[in-house]
Amino acid sequence: MKKWLIIAGALLVTVMLILIFTGVFQSGGKIVLSTENYEVSKRLLDSYIDLKKNEYVDKYKKEYGDYFLQTAGLDPDESLKKQESCYGGTWYDYFKDLATEDLKNKMVCCESARESGLKSDEKLLAAANKKYKILLPGIKKSDLETATELEVLSQMYLDEFTESNMPSESEKKEYYENNKTLFDCIDFYRIVINDQDNTESNSELAEKIVDSIKKVGFNETLKIYNINDSNDGFEIELKSDYMYDDITQFGCWAFDPARQDGDVISFSGRGIVSVYYLEKSSHTLDYIMKKIEKITLYADSEKTPDDLYEISDKLKGDNNTSENLQLYANKKGFVVEKTDALKEDLSYNLEDWLYGTEHKIGDNTVLEDGFLTSFVRYCGDGDSYLQTRVKKDILSARTNEHLKQLKEEIEIKEHQPN
Repeated sequence: MKKWLIIAGALLVTVMLILIFTGVFQSGGKIVLSTENYEVSKRLLDSYIDLKKNEYVDKYKKEYGDYFLQTAGLDPDESLKKQESCYGGTWYDYFKDLATEDLKNKMVCCESARESGLKSDEKLLAAANKKYKILLPGIKKSDLETATELEVLSQMYLDEFTESNMPSESEKKEYYENNKTLFDCIDFYRIVINDQDNTESNSELAEKIVDSIKKVGFNETLKIYNINDSNDGFEIELKSDYMYDDITQFGCWAFDPARQDGDVISFSGRGIVSVYYLEKSSHTLDYIMKKIEKITLYADSEKTPDDLYEISDKLKGDNNTSENLQLYANKKGFVVEKTDALKEDLSYNLEDWLYGTEHKIGDNTVLEDGFLTSFVRYCGDGDSYLQTRVKKDILSARTNEHLKQLKEEIEIKEHQPN
């Protein structure tokens, strides 16, 4: 009897260890979302929350600079659960809601895709696998497989949906007429007043600068107060094509219909005092986009930037064609993405290379930017930005409506981890 008790005890310990290492007793391995064919763990949801935070920070820093994050009260390096969001609740709640909704959308798209017989492309799966290893550092193998499948199959499904739901010319015209302000932008200078070595407060100095600009003009005021890059007392930057903003205090002022070129104001918030000079008031943003072919290489790939430089070197003279690029990319195991490049979607380096310099068809470069390296080939002028944005907005609305319908038809179970 004693022998059997010892054996039973040993078996119990073994089973518990197996459960622990497979994640059953770990909250991170608990399932929080599930559909008929897909499960999302708390661990994967947490990774998505961090991903949504990083996307949000990158987006608003590129479009609006640090000012937006400062006024919104978001410090990406501090605990999200301890920071109140400008949308209500904590920033953790905000990004958790975004991550959960994104995962739900991907899950119902994949379920619908499976039902229609659509299967994931193996090359796209391999590329997504590399991407998520970077975007979701430390991700477990099972979570990586889930994230990869959800990303690829849902995108393939949505691509098919988009192709069959393109808006007509009359629909695009009507949408633009009803939403003109969404496509407005401004150009402005921002002067940040750093701690001054005198008894005058930053706010008082800001008001004096505002008054001076009104009296003698912007450039003369810069000379009077010695505002330049070599003066540590100030920071000055020009922001062009700042898109319509009805969220920040500055945005509400800048896009007021009463604004004119040369208007100036100062704002204070969270210890930062800034002067804003409106160089060009609200106007419709439009430009001819650039068509590009692009290969993206992530830092953890077994391939190296040298592989991209090798492709670039081969594309010389008569060899510099889209067909040869595809051929060389296939031999190296790369996926070539063809797109019209929206400035708002590009890194600073790529935007500067593509839109800051004149190019002829076939010009290409390799750009190393943080955790990724990109090969980019210029393929000529594309469509109007305005027309593309209008089409994109209409398709986005139709896609959101379709996703809403799918979530009503397909059951998504939500589970609470212990």
